Amino acid sequence: MSTIIRIVTDNYVYGGDFRAEHGFSALIDVDGKLLIFDTGKTPEVFRYNFSKFGIPADRIEFGVISHGHYDHTGGLAELLKLRQSPLKIYSHPDIFSNRFALDPNGDLRYIGIYWSKQYLEGLGAKFEFFREPVAISRNVWISGEIPRDLGFEGRSSRFKRIQNGELIEDTISDDMAIYLVTEEGLVIIVGCCHAGLLNTISHGIKVTGVDRIRLVVGGTHLGGYPLNRLRKLFNELRKFEIREFRLSHCTGLIPFAELYKLHPDRVLPTRVGEVIEVG
Repeated sequence: MSTIIRIVTDNYVYGGDFRAEHGFSALIDVDGKLLIFDTGKTPEVFRYNFSKFGIPADRIEFGVISHGHYDHTGGLAELLKLRQSPLKIYSHPDIFSNRFALDPNGDLRYIGIYWSKQYLEGLGAKFEFFREPVAISRNVWISGEIPRDLGFEGRSSRFKRIQNGELIEDTISDDMAIYLVTEEGLVIIVGCCHAGLLNTISHGIKVTGVDRIRLVVGGTHLGGYPLNRLRKLFNELRKFEIREFRLSHCTGLIPFAELYKLHPDRVLPTRVGEVIEVG
């Protein structure tokens, strides 16, 4: 059975009557089940783009939140308003943390979820929180917390959160990915990949038992990496023999170009309105 991934929100537009913004959302159809992974940055753009696919919101069986940042949760309330029935949402318990980014001028900017858990529950959200990997159907896994075992990825001193009244570094431990087991191999869908590409891929292989990587889709948070660090990362990626990359959102133009130079036949951009089919 084929897997279909529709890009609802991204930084770049594919063409046609869609709108781009800094954020990510994907509508995933696998084994006859429809799920939404993240909901972009703003309610207006999410609603507009989602409507262009012509799929009733009540067809979505469950939602998954990759992590609790505004550019991945901004359309969540809007999605719930589009539905007649409640929606089960799988996520990490830390998604509602008070989160900030430290800008170059020293200002703290709030980057967490716009709404409270109680407000979203009032709109029909049925949150299911977990930290360990979870299989939500025969071929669909949510990563749970991704171990940061491979060293040089997945941390930034820019990210902060408030804990017990103190401002501390936010390691974004709630960062999660989706792993789809297909006949062609493992499909890995990431929101921002704050845990790091190597960690996320390695964890997916351990969780699913599938070591053939068909596709990696989504944001990889490589923007701003120095070239020597990027080249080290891409050299490490070779061991996974990934068949195709569809990179987007927070990947950054320079990292995309560097990876494309290494694998021009395997690296493509992913943009709003695109429909990716596997199988």
